[in-house]
Amino acid sequence: MPPSVQRQINGVVGLEIRVEKFECAFKLSQNRNKEDLESIISHLKLKDDSGSRLMAQIMEKEILNDE
Repeated sequence: MPPSVQRQINGVVGLEIRVEKFECAFKLSQNRNKEDLESIISHLKLKDDSGSRLMAQIMEKEILNDE
């Protein structure tokens, strides 16, 4: 192994962290106007994957219904 790689390996440090709490926030294009949001949602609904369609439902519920 080249000396440069050995020096890098010697600098690697491991650690363990206990997670006690998660905090989440929705970041679903909330800084966009209503027309943009409706366009994003309609495009997500056209996607073949269920994740995109689910995200469209969430956006409708969380963003458009809050206006």
